[in-house]
Amino acid sequence: MLKTEQLAHYLKQYKQLRFHRSPKLKSLTWQVAQWQKQRMQNVHGNLFQNASYQELADFFQSELYNFDALDELAGQLSLMLKQKVKLDRWLPNEILESLVEAMQLALLTIKLDQQLAIHLIRQKRELNDENLILISLEVNQKANRLRQLKLFQSVSHQLSRHAQSLLLRTSLKLAKSKLKERGFAPMYQYLDHGFRVMRSNRQTKDFFIHYAQQEQCFLDYLVNVKPTDLNVYYDAASQQICRKHIESSAQPL
Repeated sequence: MLKTEQLAHYLKQYKQLRFHRSPKLKSLTWQVAQWQKQRMQNVHGNLFQNASYQELADFFQSELYNFDALDELAGQLSLMLKQKVKLDRWLPNEILESLVEAMQLALLTIKLDQQLAIHLIRQKRELNDENLILISLEVNQKANRLRQLKLFQSVSHQLSRHAQSLLLRTSLKLAKSKLKERGFAPMYQYLDHGFRVMRSNRQTKDFFIHYAQQEQCFLDYLVNVKPTDLNVYYDAASQQICRKHIESSAQPL
């Protein structure tokens, strides 16, 4: 299957998502996605609050885990099909492969968050740590979250590797005017941003390896401990998920 056909396949799946037919579900899915992003920042504070990783962390949450970015990418793909554009005429296979996996990652991510939102509505539960943990365990998301993590590792590895290739960077620059001329400026900006971030940061490999290891540790913790809140963080020294110490506000007798 050609890369453009794969993109069309994932676009079709995206358009079939239930939240397109329910503003309430769409809004709640977006809120779940925001909760996930905040949860990542809290649990992986050693990465997200590290100045050395700041640009990578921002790219991760603004591009690789972003509800609006997926919406925009889907719009770009719809335009591509409408115009019967074959991107493989303009972009090298390696870059298209990264785009396909990025779309696959975004689609799986939003499906998992939509699943949580659907069960919140069905069970008439509020969006909070306790309820989202409970529902995540009920629907047994761990296997798919691990799959999501592998896709994330693959996308980040590809972008990092391709960003170091002078040939691919040159090919992307040469395609710039053609992409913008046909209305694909956002798609170009997504790829260009990823290449620039990955190429300029020497800590790229470390950040994504550490994040994947820590997130897997968190998923294990979620299943084994079944906490009622997420007042936790990853401790790099012990390589474990630990509970945050909260000082009591009560005055001594």
